[in-house]
Amino acid sequence: MEKPPDPDPHEPWRAAQVAAVMRTIERYLELHPHASDSLTGVHHWWLSGLDETVTDDVVRVALEQLESAGRIERRQPAPGVAVYGRARGA
Repeated sequence: MEKPPDPDPHEPWRAAQVAAVMRTIERYLELHPHASDSLTGVHHWWLSGLDETVTDDVVRVALEQLESAGRIERRQPAPGVAVYGRARGA
């Protein structure tokens, strides 16, 4: 089965969704600095108040951008398992 294409962050509506998800993740981590979760957990728990049209792909792009900016860290506690949390020193 083929992986779906990444959302194009240059599409204005998609870029707005990614930015909203990034802000919400950062606010969540300000309130819960020791939180960590998988992509599914981030989507379900950390973003529970966002629009239901936000897809896992949008969440993944937001997490990748936050990781690239040094705002969050991705850890792998087990093979094939990615867990996201606040970056040390962020």
